[in-house]
Amino acid sequence: MISTNTTPQAMQPTQAHIALDSPTLLESFIQECLLTASANPLSQAIQLTRYALSRTDTLTKERSSTLNTLEKSLDEPISIAVVGQFSSGKSTFLNAIIGRAILPSGITPITSKVCTICYGGTYSLEAIYNDGRSATKPLEFLHTLDELENLQIREFVLYAPNPLLRSISLLDTPGFNSQNAIDTDTTNAILSRVDGIIWLSLIDNVGKQSEKDIIESHIKRYLSKSLCVLNQKDRLANDDEVQTSLEYAKSAFSGCFSEIIAISAKNALKAMQMAEQTQTPLESSTLYSQANFSAVLEFITALASNAKELQSSKLIRSLQEVLTQSLAEIHQALESTSAYLQMLERLDSTLRFNALQSGLEKQFNAFFTRYDSTLESLAQYIFSQLESKDFTLSITSKNILGMQNTQSQTFQATIIPKDTIISKLHSEENRFLLDCRTLGLQISAFGKNVGEFLDNEMKTFCTQSSTLGLNQCPKLKDSWLALCHTITSSLQAQNAKALCTLQSELDTLKTLLTLNYPNAIMLTLNTLDNTINYALQKHKQSPKDFALFTPTLENIRDSLNNALHFLTFQDKLSLHNALYKKTLWGLSQAYMDNAKNAAMHIAPYKNTLQEYTQILQDTKDKLNNQA
Repeated sequence: MISTNTTPQAMQPTQAHIALDSPTLLESFIQECLLTASANPLSQAIQLTRYALSRTDTLTKERSSTLNTLEKSLDEPISIAVVGQFSSGKSTFLNAIIGRAILPSGITPITSKVCTICYGGTYSLEAIYNDGRSATKPLEFLHTLDELENLQIREFVLYAPNPLLRSISLLDTPGFNSQNAIDTDTTNAILSRVDGIIWLSLIDNVGKQSEKDIIESHIKRYLSKSLCVLNQKDRLANDDEVQTSLEYAKSAFSGCFSEIIAISAKNALKAMQMAEQTQTPLESSTLYSQANFSAVLEFITALASNAKELQSSKLIRSLQEVLTQSLAEIHQALESTSAYLQMLERLDSTLRFNALQSGLEKQFNAFFTRYDSTLESLAQYIFSQLESKDFTLSITSKNILGMQNTQSQTFQATIIPKDTIISKLHSEENRFLLDCRTLGLQISAFGKNVGEFLDNEMKTFCTQSSTLGLNQCPKLKDSWLALCHTITSSLQAQNAKALCTLQSELDTLKTLLTLNYPNAIMLTLNTLDNTINYALQKHKQSPKDFALFTPTLENIRDSLNNALHFLTFQDKLSLHNALYKKTLWGLSQAYMDNAKNAAMHIAPYKNTLQEYTQILQDTKDKLNNQA
């Protein structure tokens, strides 16, 4: 029987598995410091998030970098992406905002590059290369850039002394309908992180299905912070045609933009250049008024006035996303931990089910059937070797006169040719000897089969365990793996103990069948022979009182049963407490006890994860209140 009450010393709780206590005075003090360390509420929100992530062991390098980026963004202006299909006039539009014709229009190498336009004391250009290097370039560089050098550049930054750019940066993006799929991917990446969008469309080609598809997929979620600009209104004959295009665009793009306006970026830029040359106010220019470009600047100015609100909303949303990712990790770890405990709880039933499917029980049961059949055949063989022999018996009697008269009487008695049978049954070629040896070896080898079965079960368990371990929190993974290793070692020790006990019993049966076989045969034949001879002698002394003994098949089988330990084999191989059943039952009990012990040691680890969840959720709730 396998002892199931012992718990390996390795199965002891460690500090890594002890659940977090409720916030201490020090932790409360730290939280207060975080709230008062910065007057900026957004900075406070970042610090609280960082502290929550560090307390829950989920502050990875990637998240720390994200928080650092968000912290740096507090002093940065909001960003607006200028988006449109290829050749929609984005460069001319941006030049009009800048107030100078700096960006080249038409098909140029920089068309596929992102160009960030931000505030600077003077007009200047910075090229950022793919390897991270940056270099200041003259503005003319944008017009002289060749394809070879363009391949080495990742993006451009254009600085302009426009007061509007103090609170807003503009991003010139590659066209959506460019032939290069990388351009579309680049634009999509930009849209995921900007604060507003200006969509540029040609007024005489507006509302195409390709435009609708792009807007529906990528732009619609910026409804309250997006402007649709119908460019090149100067190409239409009159205001009626402009109004018709506007009405059509509003119908085609219904629910996608906060506002739709018609402009002429080319005329606006031209008016700006003329005003600069003539030193006249731009507001007095009829060309500029007809270009309707002031509506664009009003939209941008309105966004700029709400820049802090937009920035706050975006930052809080980003922090919540970071916390949500961490919560998802903890939740996944909790689910994996629960799944692991369920695996342990089901391990005993899984063992019994898989053992039944393996055919081991059928194989084991066949041993006793073969053993019983071998003994039966052996008994029949011995029975078939019995012989009859004539014996002469002298019988003395008295006549009437009292004189003794001796007569000889012949009778037949059964004898057993012991030496002949022993010689045959001890022969190395004798089938009974070979059958017993083969059966003994197979009984002993059954332990190896059980060992292989248990090894496969443990491999499956370890594989499933390792899969669940992938879902644990990165910084807790080492302690989790150590705990799982301890539990697995305990299971393997129980398997080894059960297998050792089983193998010892099987080897004993093998010995009884193989090494004891010659002695058992001799004992059986001697017993039968002695019984026959004893009856024969008694019969000779008193024929009337003692009968001869003629062994029956049952007599021979009984003798063989005694000599070859039939009851032992029956008990070990066939009855309710057969070795195989007893081993499985013992292991099943050991597995159940192991699951209970494991649950006790995993509970603190699980409690830690639950407290981590509470910490992250509380922080997320605070951010929701701040939003």
